[in-house]
Amino acid sequence: MIPAERPTLAQLWSAAHVCDPCGRAWGSNPPHPEAATNWHSTCHLSAMHLGDSHDSNYGYLRRGLALAEGRQRG
Repeated sequence: MIPAERPTLAQLWSAAHVCDPCGRAWGSNPPHPEAATNWHSTCHLSAMHLGDSHDSNYGYLRRGLALAEGRQRG
């Protein structure tokens, strides 16, 4: 499931933990998903209640930041 709306630059900078769909959509695929710590919480980007993980597991959401800042196209 891909998040419907693109997050804002402020949301991406302030997101400390994200769900797997947001992490993969706006960051990168985790290199070792089995080693990532997950817990049940609310995603800082989509507000969905899923298994969340630290944004560091998804490359600190660099892809989403580049898109929001206009450095990369969709």
